[in-house]
Amino acid sequence: MFGIKARRRGSYRNVLLTKKYAIKFPVFSSFEDFLRGILCNINEVKYSEINFKYLCPVLKSYLASIIIVMPIVNVDGSKETLERFWEDILEVPYSEQEMYKNIVEYKIDSIGYLNGRVVAVDYGH
Repeated sequence: MFGIKARRRGSYRNVLLTKKYAIKFPVFSSFEDFLRGILCNINEVKYSEINFKYLCPVLKSYLASIIIVMPIVNVDGSKETLERFWEDILEVPYSEQEMYKNIVEYKIDSIGYLNGRVVAVDYGH
């Protein structure tokens, strides 16, 4: 139904995965976690607007960023993909490298491939 292929739950957000999209929205476990989930979504929308090369873009946001939509990314969960991401960002200016270090967690499930390019999919902290 609705083409949902999988559901993931993080600390502050749920993610529904379809064939083409990842749909992120806050968890409802507590009001505080709900607000943190919204803040994560707002942060991803704002960073996405800058068009940083190694961040998965936010395609659309709804209801003041309570719901955001990103393209589906192949997150293979490998240490090699994670290491490649951190090696690839060495190509960008130092100030941008520092931005990535501040917003992208060093976790294998935060990095994947979008159209053959390694990108961060969870950078809303």
